[in-house]
Amino acid sequence: MQENLLDNFPNAPLHVYAVWTPILGRDTREGWEPTLLYDRRVTHYWDADNDVSRWMGRQPDFDDYPDPLVWDVYALYHGDARWENVEQAPWPLEGFGWTVADRSANLAIAAIPLLEDWWRAFLPLGVAPRQPGDPRLLLAPPEDGRP
Repeated sequence: MQENLLDNFPNAPLHVYAVWTPILGRDTREGWEPTLLYDRRVTHYWDADNDVSRWMGRQPDFDDYPDPLVWDVYALYHGDARWENVEQAPWPLEGFGWTVADRSANLAIAAIPLLEDWWRAFLPLGVAPRQPGDPRLLLAPPEDGRP
């Protein structure tokens, strides 16, 4: 994503929400690697309880995902997308896929028509929910800069 999208469109009016979550045994908040997504348009979050991963697993767009915890995926939304109901995904969804590394070129291609207007890319790698069970991205990142 950093190379195929952010580096190739350095002035594009977009924002990426990178949500990191402990899926693999080695995944920790302290072990998060900030150089993976270093662009100023990226906001990082840490979801220690996998709330977002579980929530995404209940969304119809991810019915074919091979694991109940959805991770290493992207979801692309236009800037007009609204998240009005915590039980349903924001709409309209412009594109999604997995894994991020294998499909980052697809993400960039899907984003090109949207770059004329504001859009948001939501990268659920896990989110600091507003309240328990609420995965909407409404919190500012921690002051220490870590997700």
